[in-house]
Amino acid sequence: MATFKKSILFNFKGEDHFLFRVINYGDSENHLKFNFFEKKVPRGLISTEKTNIIGKKDIVTGYSEFTYHSDGSLLEKFPTYPVKSMKYKNPHGAGHRRRPLNEINDWEPLFKYEVLNYRVNEIPQDHFSQEDEIYGFKNERIFNGNSFHVLVNLAHVKFEGPKSISPYEISKRIKGITENLDLWIVIAPIRKVGNYLKIEGMEKPIFSTNNHLQVVYKNA
Repeated sequence: MATFKKSILFNFKGEDHFLFRVINYGDSENHLKFNFFEKKVPRGLISTEKTNIIGKKDIVTGYSEFTYHSDGSLLEKFPTYPVKSMKYKNPHGAGHRRRPLNEINDWEPLFKYEVLNYRVNEIPQDHFSQEDEIYGFKNERIFNGNSFHVLVNLAHVKFEGPKSISPYEISKRIKGITENLDLWIVIAPIRKVGNYLKIEGMEKPIFSTNNHLQVVYKNA
């Protein structure tokens, strides 16, 4: 069983900023956990059923995490949410499963994370201990205060993805997330400063410059 635990950071003006953490916490089977918010640095977040639409039943909390299990089930979890029946959900719908981890023989996209506001990613500079496994990115063409997106994927060790030759794109494979899979991260600038959010009960949308995380699927 693979042992994998990485905190992924980016550097802006000499200071590290948190992107996400991924852990393979399985024992006899692979189970992956991703969190894009640090428990020790609480942030407000809204988990919505529909993109850029906030409904009355959507969840407002300070922390969430995603788990991708060996059988292909993908869950979003809210460990600190006070309503027990709403502590987790399947973003694809109840009972839906993606490919089991051991059946991914090419690549599987998971998340698109738009970083629009670097303050959301700020962490105390003494936040990590020497025991934390850190993987940091530096690229002043991308991490310059402007928006960028992060594509988080899984890739089979034998899958040869496209090679990036642009200085304005990062494409990095980190080996060993499971015995047969790598973590594949692609980062590039985007021309976007925010999103318009429609809130149920309000006539006009509001403009938000907060970061935006979306679960993504591979096109057939």
